[in-house]
Order: sequence, then structure tokens, then C-alpha cells
Amino acid sequence: MRKQVFDSFWRRYDQFENTLGSLLAQRVNQGVINAKLRQHPTAAAASLHSTEVPEAVLRTLVAQANQALPTLHRYFRLRQKLLKLQDLHYYDIYPNLVASDRRYPPDESAALTLAAMKPLGDEYQAQLQLALVARTMHVRPQPGKSGGAYATSVYGQTPFIFLNHQDNFESLVPFAHEWGHGMHSVRSQRAQPYETASYPLFLAEIASTTTEGLLTEHMLKAAATPRKKVFALSQVVKQAVDQHHHAGFQSCFRCRPRCATPALRCTEPSGRLEPPWQAPTLSARTTLPVLPGALISSSVMFTGIVQGIATVASLVDRPGLRSVRLGLPPGFANGLAIGASVSVDGVCLTATALHGQAAVDAANFDVMQQSLSLTTLGSLHEGSRVNVERAARDGAEIGGHALSGHVDFRATVAQIRRPENNHVLRITVPAPWMRYVFAKGYIAVNGASLTVAEAVRQADGGGWFEVWLIPETLRMTTFGDKAEGDAVHIEIERGTQVFVDTVRSAIDERLGPLLPALQALVAARGQTLDDLAQPPQDLLQAPLR
Repeated sequence: MRKQVFDSFWRRYDQFENTLGSLLAQRVNQGVINAKLRQHPTAAAASLHSTEVPEAVLRTLVAQANQALPTLHRYFRLRQKLLKLQDLHYYDIYPNLVASDRRYPPDESAALTLAAMKPLGDEYQAQLQLALVARTMHVRPQPGKSGGAYATSVYGQTPFIFLNHQDNFESLVPFAHEWGHGMHSVRSQRAQPYETASYPLFLAEIASTTTEGLLTEHMLKAAATPRKKVFALSQVVKQAVDQHHHAGFQSCFRCRPRCATPALRCTEPSGRLEPPWQAPTLSARTTLPVLPGALISSSVMFTGIVQGIATVASLVDRPGLRSVRLGLPPGFANGLAIGASVSVDGVCLTATALHGQAAVDAANFDVMQQSLSLTTLGSLHEGSRVNVERAARDGAEIGGHALSGHVDFRATVAQIRRPENNHVLRITVPAPWMRYVFAKGYIAVNGASLTVAEAVRQADGGGWFEVWLIPETLRMTTFGDKAEGDAVHIEIERGTQVFVDTVRSAIDERLGPLLPALQALVAARGQTLDDLAQPPQDLLQAPLR
């Protein structure tokens, strides 16, 4: 029966082997081209760059797996002997060597997982227990539900675990494994702000496989009879083989560790697959290798950390276009090229000309009519000062938050207060933009990433917010030049906008005719529907700048 299932499964893949092979070739070429454009030695190095994982770590991992192959083959020979098989096939490496009729319903799986985590300390166990009590799990299989087990999380919320639990040991291990992912997210989010709390795929399996190891060690110690010890020991070995085969290398191959070697060769600078190259044959003997780390992380345009103040040196106005020459702060233009993007008071502009003798100290930027109408760049004059920031490099630290350089609207400085060693700006916001502004949330003002200290919404949909500026922020920006009544550029935080719009759409769609009654109810409490759409405070918390 195992053979029938296996042959049936892979026979379907065989029908698409040329398509899959072509997709692999395309993915390899994409990785190599990306590496060349970003001046990385290999595609593997390029894809690992944003995670700050050296390529040597991946290659060491593959090399050590290959060195362990004799031990793996010895285990396979032992399995073949115990199962009394003439030949050992791929579909023979998964059945249990020792049967067990013990049942593990979800509550017992939770209790065993919690007990097994004792070596990680009381705090870890307490956090895991709180997460388990929340029961943010879909546990049982049902028609139409995808197979497998998964973990997902939203910053500041209890992780959601997706299982297909069948009350056996094979369900207990994924239970612990996925809660390893969940607790990885919990711990990471408690220790880090939103923008750095996520973790790359290359590191994701560390926490989950550690949880698996602790669980099997706990089960081995708790085994009361020799048969139970043999069962637990066989599970430990099976787990180790599974990690050797899959988890440690799921970014680069699927069946045999040896597949990683040709996959890594695909990342070399030559950018070509060795001819003659044919699509991999997906059969009982081999499966499709996947380029390690082939997914390319997206980059932000700007981070909102202003790098200096530039001064308008000259202006040339033509029909529908204004050319601005900016005198740049020392060192700002190192490596700057024509066509590069620069944030000018929060507006993404393109360098069209460079000037300077020994080094570039000025650059021209063209501003089209639409940008002139939406921003304050049309009111610049010679001597005006503006905040500037270079485009973020791939993998660079994001000290502020991700910005596109696309201004959403202009706002007005309504009030300025100057407590000792502080500078407070109160900025009025027109409707409907105030719905996206929350206390402790991010916002960009003239290209600077700032944290909202206080926000007040008014009945007409408008309102105001305040930001507190330390002396260093005043030194590096033009905020000290601003006076009451001056206009500033605002770019809202995209994550907040998506969250608010999604919640509002859900309310509109699901409540329909009940909306007027709901609006009246929340109005009686001095709130609006926008207050219901406010993201969780944990998502918005960040140190004031």
C-alpha cells in the first residue's frame, strides 16, 4: 500500500516534469541576475544578505550533512533489517519501527508540550501556558481544510496554530513543533519592535526543532517500559533523520542532502546551468532541488531617518516642471549617481545632474506639476532648507519605519511648545486622514520618521496630533525653522492604513443597515467608527523620537 500511495503521488508530478524544470531554470536565472545587479558573488549570498546570515553558514550546513551521510545510510540498513525488507525504498523510511496504541488528544498534547519545555525556564512556560489557554488553534481536520500544520502570527497577538490533529504521536510532534514557531514569535515580539520582530525562513526552524527535541527527550525519560523506551527512542532517531532530510535544508532541496550540491552550484556567478541540462525526473529515486534562499526580500525606499539638511542653491521653472539644485551636506553624495532616488522633505525625487569639483556637493532634481500641486516644493526659494535622505540599501538597518517617499497630504503646524530640552509640534490633519493617526503610532513628517505622542480626532473627521522632538532631531532636521501656520508633508504608515481600511471595509460589508445604529452607539460614548479600527497598542508602540 505504501508503494501504491507513493507511485500515485509522484506519477502526477511526472506529468509536469518539464514545466517544473523550466520553472527551476527561470528561478535560478532570476537569482543569478539579482546577484549580479546587486554585486553579490552568488545568488545564495544575495538572498541571504537581508537576513545577515553569511553564505558560509549555508555551505557549512550542506557540507556537514554530506559528512553525516554514512551514519544516515547505516540507519537505513538497520531499518531495512528490522522491517525484514529485501530492498529499502523511499516510502519505507517513514513507518514506525515499534507500534504504539497510546492516544494523544489535544489537551494531553498541550500538557506534554508544556511539561517538556521545563528546561527553557518558568517565564517561557508561563508565556506558553497563556498562549495555550487562548486556544487560538484550529485543531481537527475537516472537509476542504489543507493538510499539514502551520503557525502564523500578527504582531502583538497570540499566534494562530493550524493543525490536523488525529490523537496519535504523529500529531503530538507537530503540535509541539508549531508551538515552537508560535513561541518564537511571542518571544521575538516581546523583545523587539514591529519592524525587526520577524525572522527569516533560514532561522525559523531553530525554535521549532528545539521544541521537538525537548518533547522527545521528555517522552524518553517518562517511558516506563522497555517497549515504550524503544518507541520513544525510534521517534528520536526518526526526528533526527527528518531534520537531516528536510527541516535544515528545506530552502535548498527536498529529498537527499546530495541534491543541495548541484542546487548550490546553480548560484555561482556563471549564471548558467551546466549544458546539457534537462528537467529533473521526479520519481521514486529523486525529487526536485530548489535554489537555496531563492526568494528575494523586498526593500524599503526610505527609513525616515533624516541624514542631513540641504539648501536650495537655484531654481529653474519651465511649463509644468521645476528644476531644483540642492547644495548637499558633506559626505551625503558619496556614491550618488544620476537616476538615484533621494527623499527631499519626504518627497521621493530623482537626481538628474551632479555638480562638484573634488567631490559631488550639489545635485539637480526635477519636480513635475503633480508633485508641485500636492507638496510645498512649489513654494521653495533660494536659501530654503529641506530634509534629505538617501534611498535605503538592501539589508540596511531600519532605524525609523518603511517609507515610500509618496506624500499623502499637506498638514499645518498649529502650535509649537518648547519645554526644557524638548520641542513639541501640534499638527492639524484634515479629514479623512485623521483616521490613520493614533497615539504611539508611526508617522512621517517632512520625511522624518516620528512617533505620535498624542492624537485627537474631531467630529468632522479631522483632528490633530503632537510629536516631541529631542535636540538631536532638531539639529539634523529643519523642524527648528518651522513656525505656526507653516505647511508640512505627511506620509502615513502603510501598515496602519491597511489595518484601518480592512476593518472599516469589514464593518461596512457585514453590518450594512446596522451602521447608523452602530455609529449612534459609539457616538454616545464619545467615539467614532475609526476608534474601533484602531490597531492594537502593541503594534503601535515605539520609542519617541
